[in-house]
Amino acid sequence: MSFRYRRRNHRFIAVFFGGRTTCGKINDLTPSNTISCGSSNYFTGEDEVFVFTPSTSGNISVNLTSTGSYTGLMLYNGCPLSTTCSGIGGSCVAFEQSSSGNKTMCANVVAGQTYYLIIDSWATPTCNPFNISITAPATLLAESICSNAVPIPSLPFSAVNETTSCTGNDYSNIMLGSCGSYYESGEDKVYVYKATQSECISITLSGASSNSIGYQVYSGCPGVFGTTCIGSNGGANSGTFSSSFVIAFSGNLLFVVDSWAPPTTVSYNLSIASFGTGAPNDLPCNATPFDSGNSIVIR
Repeated sequence: MSFRYRRRNHRFIAVFFGGRTTCGKINDLTPSNTISCGSSNYFTGEDEVFVFTPSTSGNISVNLTSTGSYTGLMLYNGCPLSTTCSGIGGSCVAFEQSSSGNKTMCANVVAGQTYYLIIDSWATPTCNPFNISITAPATLLAESICSNAVPIPSLPFSAVNETTSCTGNDYSNIMLGSCGSYYESGEDKVYVYKATQSECISITLSGASSNSIGYQVYSGCPGVFGTTCIGSNGGANSGTFSSSFVIAFSGNLLFVVDSWAPPTTVSYNLSIASFGTGAPNDLPCNATPFDSGNSIVIR
């Protein structure tokens, strides 16, 4: 039985492993020799294992990107083998398993304890290429609420390898001023943009770890009296969707990226652009509305 891992016994910091693959690593961890953690089907491919001992307690966010499919992330406190590799068996802490290659996972870890992270798959495929990043423990990641929203200094704006993992489910569709979308039930990440004029804005989410991703745009912070929903959308196709909306005022706009849970967390790439004021009826987001039961003349 071989384990491939990175150990940082004295100080655990945020790490990134790129260009990895489970191909050629052999199917060492199987449903018959590994402690249950989610579906046993995700222990049927080749696997790679990472081990770490954090020096501080808190939440860690694990972000997996892969061009493959049916990947699984399983995190254990202690040895994951049911036959034990150190005399004492471990316990399942968290897992994320789905048909997509990309996924994120949030988990709470305790200082001084040893954790094992397994990357595996539901064969077929037998193996997958992947990149993986693990944040240092924190009480809560930044950008989780309006007061520490990610600033958008100007448009166009783009950000890659974003995640809602460990940001908490702070805003939901039961809050005052909510967009009333089903895509408000997962953890949420907030961005803020200061509009200086009326304009037509487009938003694109791509490379999403789940098609259950969505967004909402507000004139202020959700849950605060006077805040209104400007626009929302959700439900990606192959991890991507785009839409647009018009704002008719100047001031702060709050963009909230969320999901229709499950999954509770999603990873994604974000792109926001402005078409300016534009000529009337020139773009889909400033099209002239009309009642299908009446005829109108557009000049």
